[in-house]
Amino acid sequence: MEKRRRKMDVANMVASTKLSQSRLNATLKLAEKFQEDPQKTERLAASLCIPCFYSSALGGAAITQEPCMCCGAVQMYGSTNTDALCMDCAQEAHLCKHCGGDVELRTGRKNWPRAKDSGVPAL
Repeated sequence: MEKRRRKMDVANMVASTKLSQSRLNATLKLAEKFQEDPQKTERLAASLCIPCFYSSALGGAAITQEPCMCCGAVQMYGSTNTDALCMDCAQEAHLCKHCGGDVELRTGRKNWPRAKDSGVPAL
């Protein structure tokens, strides 16, 4: 693929600058949400960690099935952006439903949960 040379004029440079300012402001607002966790009650009710709750994610347009990494129950999703756990297992284990990590981001957590024997092989 070959792209054409960009036109170096004031209008294009101003537009590029505004786009970069917008990206910077969006990143700073996201960082503020990460630090302040303004929707903590809703986030914990959804069993999501801070990055999974406040960040946006893209997935492919395909109905996708994925077994819960804990109990093996098959979950159905409208895209390829799937969750690691079913809601019951996420809440019981205090793990993020989407990524499967600790919902409070504690890497030194004691008593990590174990998968339930479901007969479904894990990766």
